[in-house]
Amino acid sequence: MPIKRREWKKLRDLPILDETGVSVGQATVFGQLAEDIAQLAWNDVTITEELATIQFGTIQTALPEPFAQPWPELAADPGHDLTASYPNTA
Repeated sequence: MPIKRREWKKLRDLPILDETGVSVGQATVFGQLAEDIAQLAWNDVTITEELATIQFGTIQTALPEPFAQPWPELAADPGHDLTASYPNTA
């Protein structure tokens, strides 16, 4: 499935403060939804007893704590039956 390409969206305006906390301007933050620019599947995740890694394209990245902590549990019980894709579950 090809990755969807969308235009950048304005996410929010943030105040720019000087060292005393006085607003001296405004910054506009633009972004895209992560699911629009990247895809991640269980085939991209490797979990061993001491390490969780994720493959992003050609780069394999080890996840540091605390980000690695939930992956073994998610892999053991991904909970796919509790999503909107499976509405007939309890």
